[in-house]
Amino acid sequence: MANILELNLEDEEQLCRLGAALSSPARIQILKQLYQNSYNVAEIAEKLQIPASSAALYVRSLENAGLINTRLQPGSRGSMKICSRKNDQ
Repeated sequence: MANILELNLEDEEQLCRLGAALSSPARIQILKQLYQNSYNVAEIAEKLQIPASSAALYVRSLENAGLINTRLQPGSRGSMKICSRKNDQ
């Protein structure tokens, strides 16, 4: 069963978070990458050739908008955030 993002025009805060998350070509590229696979923030930064700090900010924005899931996983130096798509449509 497909997981579909449902929007409510009465929830203005959700719509603003979603609009802000989708207002950047880099964040849209991240969504496209996550449609195929899950990646950690460093892998996303490498794929998009951007600093890891920028990738982390973009991931946080997408997460706050409810567009992606993240989970922490032990890494070689501390923990790493694994990102995956939340919705199919």
